Amino acid sequence: MRLFQILFFFFFSLGAFAQAQFVNPIEGVYGEDFVLVNYVDWGAAATVKDNHCSSKSYNGHQGTDFVLKSFRQMDEGVNVLAADSGVVIFTPDGEFDREKVSVISKGLGNYIGITHDGDFQTYYGHLKKNSILVDEGDTVYAGQVIAQVASSGNSTDPHLHFELWYDSTFYIDPFQGPCGNFSSYWINEMPYDSSYFGLNSSTWNGLPTLDTLREAPLLVDTFDTLDTLDTYITYWSLLHGLRAGDSISVEWLAPDNTTWYENGYNLGIDWWYYYYWSYVDVQDSMPYGEWTINFYRNSELADSRNIYFPEPEIIVDTTTDSTLFVANQKLESRQPKVWQYADVVFNDLIVESSFHVYSLQGSVVMKGTTSSSKPIQLEMLRAGLYVVSIRSEEFGRLNERIIIQ
Repeated sequence: MRLFQILFFFFFSLGAFAQAQFVNPIEGVYGEDFVLVNYVDWGAAATVKDNHCSSKSYNGHQGTDFVLKSFRQMDEGVNVLAADSGVVIFTPDGEFDREKVSVISKGLGNYIGITHDGDFQTYYGHLKKNSILVDEGDTVYAGQVIAQVASSGNSTDPHLHFELWYDSTFYIDPFQGPCGNFSSYWINEMPYDSSYFGLNSSTWNGLPTLDTLREAPLLVDTFDTLDTLDTYITYWSLLHGLRAGDSISVEWLAPDNTTWYENGYNLGIDWWYYYYWSYVDVQDSMPYGEWTINFYRNSELADSRNIYFPEPEIIVDTTTDSTLFVANQKLESRQPKVWQYADVVFNDLIVESSFHVYSLQGSVVMKGTTSSSKPIQLEMLRAGLYVVSIRSEEFGRLNERIIIQ
């Protein structure tokens, strides 16, 4: 994610003089509630290097990013804490806080600035609109709740961007590391983590986009080929610690354990916050039962999800009443639906809608689209009892029984 870069001053390393005076600026547990994605960039010129000589940063990054798992988690509320006692010096607020596109000119969005003993300043960026609980001139204490995490300003995901400055002139990396400071500014520094793990994963009944997955759509694991919403099935995951050269792949296994679909590729760069997704079209030929979706990293199983296609229950009334229709007769009592010889016309269907014709055994014997001007052709059906299921944007799903004589 791209974040605001205030000024390009010299990067001031106070490693030899570091004093452990700051507490963690966000509530929660590392790896469960948030992850550290970008540290201060120690690289010269266009070279990117974090304090552990790795790639958890980007060119010119002046702070540390504490990143949440989703916008849904952001909506639930994650508190930002004052890293030390001090006096509030800035509290700009009111900016849109659900940004998903990097725009450098939007800066830190809603943010707080605090000055501390030792001529240090801390900044807390991309805060939730109207969540700031302090005013300029207020005195705060270490660990005090001052706002909530969001995605205002130049931001693509919900996160806290934290910066430490000296004399408002030099920015400082508060973490220690072999390519950074000799000692830490944190009272309890979070360990550096370059491991691989999954932050989140789920299945969902929609066609994915990156913005959709940032919202962490709620789990859907049961699907229906008759449901107009279930056009696609998506497996997605949010991952940390993918490295250049890693291979990732997915396989979709049908209930008989045969492979329905699989796909994979290799990564060209390191990824510390990576969305992966795979989707399939819902088809009538999909076997009923429990399916398995397996996700692999470097040929090792990293995640597995089960989805379900329950066999549809078709209830057929075999009595001759208003639920049954004879295909070669016009039944005035059931207008506006008119049944004509060898075809079925729905006069109230304005929008073209999909249909399936089922036998008594529940198998699909015909499918296509229909409307008031496009009858369902029934000439090829044998005499017998059938169920016509229509999915329409006008009224959802409609099941009708018909007799072919």
